[in-house]
Amino acid sequence: MMQEYDSSGDSKLSQSYQCSNQYEDCDRSNLNITDRNMDYSTFKDFSCNANRVRNHSASLPYIPHAHHSTVGPASSLRSIASLEWVSSNRNDQNANNNSFLEESENALPSEGDKRPSDRFWGFSIRQLKCGVALSLLSTVDVMGFSIFSPFFPVVAEKKEMSEFQIGLVFATFSIAGILASIFTGTLLVRLGAKFIILCGLFWSAGATICFGLLDRVPNDYFFWLCLACRVFMGVGSLSAFTAMFAVIFQEFQDRALTVIGITESLCSIGGIVGPLIGGGLYDLGGYVLPFAFLGGIQILVLVACAVLIPHSAVERHASAVSPAWLLLNAHGLFSAVFVVMSFAVNAFITANLSLFLMHSFKLTAFMVGVYMLIFSIFYGISTPIWGYISESRKIGAHIMATCCFLGGFVLSLFGPADFWMTWLAWDGPREWLVIVCIGILGILMGGFIMPTFGEMIVATKQMKLQDSELAQYGLVSGLWNTMFSIGDIIGPTVGGAMIAKYHFNNTLAIFGAVLIGLATMKAFHLIYLYRKGAASQNSDQVEQNWGCAEEREVLLNSSNPNV
Repeated sequence: MMQEYDSSGDSKLSQSYQCSNQYEDCDRSNLNITDRNMDYSTFKDFSCNANRVRNHSASLPYIPHAHHSTVGPASSLRSIASLEWVSSNRNDQNANNNSFLEESENALPSEGDKRPSDRFWGFSIRQLKCGVALSLLSTVDVMGFSIFSPFFPVVAEKKEMSEFQIGLVFATFSIAGILASIFTGTLLVRLGAKFIILCGLFWSAGATICFGLLDRVPNDYFFWLCLACRVFMGVGSLSAFTAMFAVIFQEFQDRALTVIGITESLCSIGGIVGPLIGGGLYDLGGYVLPFAFLGGIQILVLVACAVLIPHSAVERHASAVSPAWLLLNAHGLFSAVFVVMSFAVNAFITANLSLFLMHSFKLTAFMVGVYMLIFSIFYGISTPIWGYISESRKIGAHIMATCCFLGGFVLSLFGPADFWMTWLAWDGPREWLVIVCIGILGILMGGFIMPTFGEMIVATKQMKLQDSELAQYGLVSGLWNTMFSIGDIIGPTVGGAMIAKYHFNNTLAIFGAVLIGLATMKAFHLIYLYRKGAASQNSDQVEQNWGCAEEREVLLNSSNPNV
């Protein structure tokens, strides 16, 4: 072997040097081409990767080459170049594999969004633009639900509609919203969140304008056309509202609950401003003017959303999963029930508080509106605070259970219930107690609504129903809005039937008892999760100690040559 190598070593060595020189010449020409085509930032990243490979090359295990008995400088350079070439090819291959995602250039944050000087209150320029558009959307959405409440019953009575038919016109908005939320949460990732928002606003604006023209139709068709318009308005508004939550989760990430709290505050403002604007415009210009005004505002908000909301990823072939699957998870089920009960209580109080206050304290309609304003103010102020605490302290589930328990106790005092009046020896409700309970209930309502978003996200992560984050957020927003619509229907219907037998104060106490029971079950669930987490942590510690003991026994064994 030595003689053979000595006889042919010079020729082989010269051939290897020639190959290495050719390879280095080829590398040098390729680097010249790369220098001309790459900008400064890309070249800097390339240099950092090369230096990182060189720095870690000493720690790599030695792998002998098949055709060379020694490793020289030229082969080391070739190894580094080949590693860089493989890394770049892998990156290109991964980019090609993700070609089915149709993303706009606006979906990538610009350099201005990354600079600290371009951030305000912790939000980037991109997030602020998106937040402005979504704030307008949430406000207009609630206005579309409540703007015609002051004058529509009067017009419907002139059109010979019964009280049941009037209530059904109000309820169809939420009934249509249930179907819209389910389908929107299922197909959100296929169509894109921005596309659904724009289509929902356009659909709702058209139905609103058509609703404003119904006072000119004959009485026989007025009821059925009102139902059709309200269905279309509910589908458009709730579809846009569902997609709005998905955009918030995708764009704001860790601060999503704070932004949702802000939008909930604006929803309460829209619920206050809507009836005021509707009643004033009806007195000013008749039946058509409020709907024409709302339809025009919705079109302006559509334009703002088209300009300010960034494009989202679209997966044409993504699987369609129903949000109802989240109910099989404990976190998703508890959150859904919390949302249903909270909005059922809210809708029940909104529908029946006016009669209770007028009969108990002889208040005027204006003073009834002031009492409702107190609830909306405290709810609007508390929701951003609860959202911030939930996402910063990571105690959303504990806040939800605590506020639900306290809310049930406050509902029993609202009337108060008969057992409270017997124990306190009262002959009727107290106005000061009603004011205090309204304010406290507005604060607690935000406390056991806001954490439900985070709990539903936990359910999606555990069940792994969808791969992409947008699809997961679509499931969360679809389930949340579906439960919201169900609660909005249960409150006036079931609560209204209970009032006839148990009266307003005892009905509120029954709702409070349900909330206390729900909070107790959630507390037991949290205790179970705590014990389960402690047990798994102890088992991991025991397994780790056992592994260390085995390793120690092997090292100290007499058969070990190192001992």
